[in-house]
Formats: sequence, structure tokens, C-alpha cells
Amino acid sequence: LDDVAYVVFDEAHYINDVDRGWVYEQLVEMLPSHISLIFLSATLKNDIELANWVGRTRGQKVYVCRVKERPIPLAYSVYTGSRVHRNLGNLMR
Repeated sequence: LDDVAYVVFDEAHYINDVDRGWVYEQLVEMLPSHISLIFLSATLKNDIELANWVGRTRGQKVYVCRVKERPIPLAYSVYTGSRVHRNLGNLMR
């Protein structure tokens, strides 16, 4: 791991998941301190709590960046077996 500089945790809100969260916790605790951690989530509710825990656990300063606008908007689609519906309003009619 000497040549690894960053580890990115996408969907970081899974740290609160009973089945998956322990993997995130183990990585935070076990990765060498020279590796910077980046957590990404659009739905993480306890970002400050997570940042404080990561900082205490790793003995490092942690920065929280929040952005109100999504750089890539969510798009919803439904596949009905014959086609993909991208406009869900039309599907309900």
C-alpha cells in the first residue's frame, strides 16, 4: 500500500448499514495513516459525527465539504419488460 495515496468511499452512508458498515469501519481503522480518505454521499445525515470519529480514530484533521446542488442530477427510469420509461409522470397515466 506504499504507493496508494487516496481511498474513496463512495456511498459513504453505508457506514450506517448493519451488513456493510463494519467494512468501512475496519478500513478507517486499519489503512496506513499516509493514505487520505475521501467519503462521498448525497444522503449522509451525520457527516460531522462521521468526520469527528474518523479524525479521532486516525489522529488526523478532517474537513467536511457540503454542496447543496448535485453536480449530476438524479434521473429515474423504470423498465417495464418491454421498454424503459424515463418520464415517470407519463407512466402513471
